[in-house]
Amino acid sequence: MALLLKNFKTSPENTSKQALMHQLASMRQRVKELEAVETGRRGAEKTLRESEHRLRLLLESTEDMIVAMLDLEGRCVYYNGPSRYALKPGDVIGKTPIDILDSTIAASILVRVKHVAATRQSLNFEQRVPWRRNTMWFLTQISPIIDKAGDVTAVVLFARSITERKRAEESLRLANILLERTFASLKEAVFVMDLSAQTVITCNAAVEQIFGYKKEEVIGRTLEFLHLSKPNYDEFNEGLSSALKGEGLFNAEFPARRKDGTSIITEYTVTETSDDSSGRTVLVIVVRDITERKRAEEQLRVALKEKEVLLKEIHHRVKNNLAVISSLLNMQSKYIKDKKTLEIFRESQNRVKTMALIHTKLYQSSDLARIDFADYIGKLAADLIDSYRLEPDAVTLTLDVKNVYFDVNVGIPCGLIINELLTNALKHAFPDGRNGTVGVSLSPEDGRITLAVADDGIGFPENIDFRNTESLGFQLVTALVEQLGGTIELARDEGTTFVISFPK
Repeated sequence: MALLLKNFKTSPENTSKQALMHQLASMRQRVKELEAVETGRRGAEKTLRESEHRLRLLLESTEDMIVAMLDLEGRCVYYNGPSRYALKPGDVIGKTPIDILDSTIAASILVRVKHVAATRQSLNFEQRVPWRRNTMWFLTQISPIIDKAGDVTAVVLFARSITERKRAEESLRLANILLERTFASLKEAVFVMDLSAQTVITCNAAVEQIFGYKKEEVIGRTLEFLHLSKPNYDEFNEGLSSALKGEGLFNAEFPARRKDGTSIITEYTVTETSDDSSGRTVLVIVVRDITERKRAEEQLRVALKEKEVLLKEIHHRVKNNLAVISSLLNMQSKYIKDKKTLEIFRESQNRVKTMALIHTKLYQSSDLARIDFADYIGKLAADLIDSYRLEPDAVTLTLDVKNVYFDVNVGIPCGLIINELLTNALKHAFPDGRNGTVGVSLSPEDGRITLAVADDGIGFPENIDFRNTESLGFQLVTALVEQLGGTIELARDEGTTFVISFPK
């Protein structure tokens, strides 16, 4: 405005009215321009204030990052105050790191502040900070603030917590240490092999203990040097390839050769996996020295074979001894004239034969621990019918025996029970040459064995209690059923049926 008045005063006094009007128009235009400049400046200041306000709101709402401005002495002039760290701006502004942090850490931060101010270059680093009985880690950046004159006036510090990442890294580091120690301490030799190259990438210390090769002698080689021959190695590769095409797991036994030339027997377990660091497919090959185990198995097999031979011999001798007893009874019976006494001898002889037959079947069986009872009952029944010299078509024998196997402890009492009940049926069920049928059934059901001996003869006398009788045969049956922990029932419908049930 002063400039405008100056221009007005310097105009000649004799300026015409037209010139005066022109000057006034120019002055108005200049005033408008100045007002426009002033309006723009105020608008820019307002925009700047709004921008600063938005930036401050952004920084103060950032919960996972610390933003602080420090002067060149390290004193805080701005702090955004994330609530997760429980430090308000009033607790920090005007203070240096020494007032807040551990002295050692504070000193290192101040050194970095001075370095950034001197070099005018940003600095990035990870900082460990003990905080309230815990340890926190921060990824930190310190950058210089340079004014228009090119001078560094302050620094700004950005810090983001990486505590969880550091904890995960530490857990991973400890896991890797544990894995490496476990890998090194395994008694089995472990090879990690590149599947495509078929060469060893690494191995553990047990390789030297088992095979005699140091780690550096193994890495980069195929496993052919461990096998006794090239065909042996080819067989290993063929089995491995077939397994990997299927389930991806390979188990096999192979003879192997140690560095000193001695032979051992090894067991391989191979698993296919991937190396995450390189993306290649690798094989983890675990090799066990089973030489001693194989020797022990062979010794056990030989010992078992010897015991089988010995057990067969025992069964054979028991069978022979029982046969001698049966023959003695038979010879003695020839001198007996009394029919009742002769019948007692015959029944005793049949009992001896029943027990001998068990040992005969065990001696002939490939399984010395048990016998097929279906075959045994058929032979026992046929021998009894023959011993009573019945007419060929007088008594028909029916057998219904399921797939049942018994050991000696069950077989002998069960055989004697069948012998007594069949003997009773053959002696008393069909008097005067009467024809009939005798049946034996044996089947497992619900954890128990059910044995039934039936005939369609004249029936068991109503006035006789088989549990309380002077008959030696039924006394034996009752005692043997108790020995088996079973029960016995009598049915008199359409003949006679004895049903015995005992635990399997």
